[in-house]
Amino acid sequence: MEFPRKQIKANARAALKGYYWPCVGYPLLVGLIIGAVAGAASFAVAAVTGIGYGTGSLGMLTVGFIIAIAIDLAITFVSLVIAAGQCLFFYRAYRAERPEFETFFAGFKNGQAWHIIGGLLLMCLKIFLWSLLLFIPGIIKSYEYSMVPYLLIDEPNLTVSECFKASKQMTTGYKGGLFVLDLSFIGWMLLASITMCLVGIFYAFPYYTLASAGAYDFLKTTRFEQSSQEAVAEQA
Repeated sequence: MEFPRKQIKANARAALKGYYWPCVGYPLLVGLIIGAVAGAASFAVAAVTGIGYGTGSLGMLTVGFIIAIAIDLAITFVSLVIAAGQCLFFYRAYRAERPEFETFFAGFKNGQAWHIIGGLLLMCLKIFLWSLLLFIPGIIKSYEYSMVPYLLIDEPNLTVSECFKASKQMTTGYKGGLFVLDLSFIGWMLLASITMCLVGIFYAFPYYTLASAGAYDFLKTTRFEQSSQEAVAEQA
């Protein structure tokens, strides 16, 4: 089956039109909250330990440095879980299921957080290692693993290894289509860059993210669910 790039983009535009302010405002609000928390935590550590002011003792500076690293790691882990929640948010919006703000934090429910963090860190590590070999293999693998963030939160019953296997199966034969889909947004991204991200925030980024969710929706329907049904039939 041919990859329906034009239809996916048309559906993404329709979803953005129908849920414009949630798709624009909620990600912006989440980003501001994370930035505010990170800034407040850094300021508090600096004020207490003297990091950045040169007023603390060596022991306090060391403790402050360790605390700062721990805070950065915590924020990184939280951001990974929220990033998976954002995938689910835009996937639901694409499917015309009214997106809710709390969807961004869905990964923290039912003990999914470490499952998501482990899967996304492993994905980044694998892409990085493949990129060390040659640039092209890294790109290919990034598309092979591109469905993993969606699967980790949308199919919580799958193990991390099963998510990677399913993503590979879903993208086989469609990596070129996914690449062309990304390529079709270059104009929007350039426009976003020359408008200090204003076009990006208020149109291009949510449009692109909805289209990416649309690609997942297509591959899940045509490849993942079909293979699951075939596996059930074989077991029967």
